[in-house]
Amino acid sequence: MPPRPFPLQLGIGIDIIHKPRLRRLVLKDLDEARSLRALLRRMLTQSEQREFWGRMPPEGLLLQSEHGIGTVVDYLAGRWAAKEAAIKAGKPRNLRLMEVEIRRAPEHDGRRGVYAVILDHIAEIGNQKNTLDRSVDDTQDLDDVNTHEVDTAKLAEDDRPGQVARISISHDGEYATAVCMAAESPLPGDVGGEAAARMP
Repeated sequence: MPPRPFPLQLGIGIDIIHKPRLRRLVLKDLDEARSLRALLRRMLTQSEQREFWGRMPPEGLLLQSEHGIGTVVDYLAGRWAAKEAAIKAGKPRNLRLMEVEIRRAPEHDGRRGVYAVILDHIAEIGNQKNTLDRSVDDTQDLDDVNTHEVDTAKLAEDDRPGQVARISISHDGEYATAVCMAAESPLPGDVGGEAAARMP
């Protein structure tokens, strides 16, 4: 008799990133701010960029010290690992970076920390490749993102439909890791509990 299939429609993903890889990308260009903006556009949706700039010092001061650079690298490493973990947990759907948003729960919510939203439709910004080490020279329209002055009328992030997923991010020295637990995406033609009944 074959083993019983896993009874819940859940996917689990995990990812780890070596922070020096991100540091090299942040400091890649002689104009460090330009390199950072290019990296943000590759990794983050507009609403995620707004959250980033809302938590960081002004751009002119951000990369002027080792502490500032470390803060940026830690933040982005956690977000990258979380997105990649969500992409793995969201199988069999072939997710891309801009289809996953990492959001911070409101303080009054009681959940605290961060969670992921796997968007029903892709956020229309940024490069859609899930490759960190690919050249981050694709800087067209970088100035459209005005750091602390992102046009909130274009965001409406809470209005975009999607599925909430659980995220846990951890940092240890030069590494950031994340684990995601997400509802398994149904395949075309699935009805009822077919997604749960599929063998691993």
